[in-house]
Amino acid sequence: MLEAFANFGTPPYSYQWDQNLSPDQYQTVSPNVNTNYNVTVTDINNCSDTGTITIIVNALPIVTAFANTPVCEGFGTILFGNGGTYYNWAGPNNFNSTQQNALVEGLPQNSGTYFLTVTENNGCSSTSSVNILINPAPTLILHKNNFSCQKDSLILTVSGANTYMWNGPNGFTSTLDTIVLHNVIPTQSGIYKVKGQGTNLCQKTDSIKVTIYPTYSYGDQVISCFNELSPGGQLMTATGFYIDSLTTVNSCDSIISTYFIYNATEAQVSIINDTIIQAIGGGTYQWFDCTLGQNIPNENSQIFIPTQNGNYAVIITNASGCVDTSVCVTIDVSSSQSIINPKSITVSPNPTSNIFYVHGLAQPANYEIYSLQGLKISNGSVFDQSIQILEKGIFYIKLMINNEIIVKKLIVL
Repeated sequence: MLEAFANFGTPPYSYQWDQNLSPDQYQTVSPNVNTNYNVTVTDINNCSDTGTITIIVNALPIVTAFANTPVCEGFGTILFGNGGTYYNWAGPNNFNSTQQNALVEGLPQNSGTYFLTVTENNGCSSTSSVNILINPAPTLILHKNNFSCQKDSLILTVSGANTYMWNGPNGFTSTLDTIVLHNVIPTQSGIYKVKGQGTNLCQKTDSIKVTIYPTYSYGDQVISCFNELSPGGQLMTATGFYIDSLTTVNSCDSIISTYFIYNATEAQVSIINDTIIQAIGGGTYQWFDCTLGQNIPNENSQIFIPTQNGNYAVIITNASGCVDTSVCVTIDVSSSQSIINPKSITVSPNPTSNIFYVHGLAQPANYEIYSLQGLKISNGSVFDQSIQILEKGIFYIKLMINNEIIVKKLIVL
């Protein structure tokens, strides 16, 4: 703005400007080049004077504004400015910066026009602008099926992008949006990462954790003298396989196969001719006096011949170490007391290889030969002749004389 004024003279004053300006005291001018302005001031007495003012026009700064655009979400971009001394950026979301090169955060909402005002030391300024575009990254949606156990099928799905690249445990890779893995094992547990790329070529990575719990399938063998419970609570009463399906703490089914060997022994006795007790059942034997409540020393054969009245039982231990005691039976030896002295009847040679004789008989006697297991081996009549036995082992010879019975032990080698 130009102003003309007079220091002397008598007002009122009139003003006359060149450059086709109006006859006003104040003038607004906008020259493009350096320009001289002349003004003549005349007072009421028609006295006048002329003054000159020169307007120097400074060149405006030449401003350039540019940026690397478009970019993807998550990647910031830099606004570059040139052309002056002082810089002021303004843009979307109240963005402001006085840096010559300003960083814009990589968010889609920051897309738009950024204005740069550059000012020189002479106060002259110019403005330029640049448009930047921050493309959004795809929004990935991951899902896995409701599973957690070994041998199940794992299904992973992803959506929200155009193409995908999966990476996972044990070098797993895939470009599918739906992944199905059958019969999975615990070593496939871990983090599965997927990178999705949208149609705008922007990418986003997400991940999902997969935990595969083991199931168990194993066998066991149980040997017992008693009924037992399987791991699943089945009562095992006989030799055979027992299968249990159990659920682990992670709700996974496990199969346990138990082979149960039932080695219990059952001790029984039978009475032969009222005075001879035979143990029934294989193993080792210990005869027991039920009346005295104690074992009978040196009575370890399958057949026991009591010498006095009493109650007797047998304790049988089988090859597996299982033990059982029979019921007690009552024997009355006085009811069959012999008038023949048993010590007068002998068997020789004893031990023998296969032939033996019975000595001390006053008359022929019938005989029966039994094995330790109570099996009858042979029978017949004997007086002064030999008896042949072809089997090896320990035997009992039952001699029947005038309705009396004498039993002798024979060892055949």
